[in-house]
Amino acid sequence: MMESAKIYLFGASVFGKEAYHNLKAYYDIIGFIDNDEAKWGKEIFDGKKVMPLANAINDDYHIFITSQYAFEISNQLSYAGIEKYSIYPCLEFSGGYDDIYLCQRINLSAKRLFLKFKDIVIDKLNISDYNKRYLASKTWTDFFTYSCILYTILSKRPEINNFLDYGGGSGLLSLLAIEFGLRDVYYNDIYDISCKDAWEIASVLGYKRKAYIEGDVDNVIRFCEKTGILFDAVGSYDVIEHIYDLESHFKVLGQILSSYNIVCMESGANVYDKDSVDNLALGHLKVEYLDRDYVYGHKERDSLKSYFNLRKDIIYNFTESNNLNELEIIGLAFLTKGMVKSDIENSVEQYLNTGELPMPDPYGIFHHNTCDPLTGNWQEHLIDFNKLQALVEQLGYSFDLKYRGKKENSKTVQVVLSYL
Repeated sequence: MMESAKIYLFGASVFGKEAYHNLKAYYDIIGFIDNDEAKWGKEIFDGKKVMPLANAINDDYHIFITSQYAFEISNQLSYAGIEKYSIYPCLEFSGGYDDIYLCQRINLSAKRLFLKFKDIVIDKLNISDYNKRYLASKTWTDFFTYSCILYTILSKRPEINNFLDYGGGSGLLSLLAIEFGLRDVYYNDIYDISCKDAWEIASVLGYKRKAYIEGDVDNVIRFCEKTGILFDAVGSYDVIEHIYDLESHFKVLGQILSSYNIVCMESGANVYDKDSVDNLALGHLKVEYLDRDYVYGHKERDSLKSYFNLRKDIIYNFTESNNLNELEIIGLAFLTKGMVKSDIENSVEQYLNTGELPMPDPYGIFHHNTCDPLTGNWQEHLIDFNKLQALVEQLGYSFDLKYRGKKENSKTVQVVLSYL
């Protein structure tokens, strides 16, 4: 901490005002800095006024960047020769993080990675348009999310060796683990292009992982059987809400874990946050019923046709010789929402033989949940965590849920497991 330092908050927006209330008990906050001239001289809280950066420069200060434009502001500070700054949010001032020393170590690691990352020219990287678009959208908040995952893991298992970034995408979580100093860091993703891209991004930034494992959990199991490696920790972000069959997944996940294990899967699909649920529901309805146009950065393995129409095509092709009428096909397409092609065909076969209708998704609690029937990739699956807890505990795991603040307004939820 910097208790004796004088602090400026760079960013007088809603985010900056929120940061002021969270930080004022710890720091002597002088005022706000902002690039918006219309805000200069205005009082925000407790007599604290907004000023341009030039007015805040002296030898006894520290700047907290409290803006969504942390990339741009960090560049501005660097150009001005200012190195005494931190980026908010920080673990030690977010609530629920007791190990302040671990918080500070992770924060410093995240800042170092952030500074390396912002210096690369994304458009010149030899990676897919999909990951170029994904990387271009990354802000400090994303790095903070990876920090939260790493904190949960290390606060519970401080002596881990083998760390797996599961469903790693662009790979920033595992790069943070390497920057922090974890010894043996591995990467996995089901998407072959992301595996290649993650290697390229790491290479450009000067990082080296132990291995890249392409494929789903079964491929990771084969890797472990071949090498004899088991993982002390598995971390992921934006993965659990896309896993098609949660029961099958957790039945086999223990095969890749050491006896000293922790699994932290963080998701933005928090069913207890109404705003998040409403936003995700709209996304579900769009992909379910509307075809999409190709846009720059589209993930090639994802369908552009509406999921409902895809299921109708699957059912029609499967039952062409059985002369199902249009109403039956539409009804079966509706009832098989949330199923992959093979399960749709099995359900239709069952209907043809017995008249029994398909069953809905057992781990979802919202009727609008839907997945791509060609890949099984859920569209931000809203999960019934009570049912999930009962499942994984029956399979031999401990289970915990963690939130940032109160669960009803947390924008993420962590599913934290240990295979017993």
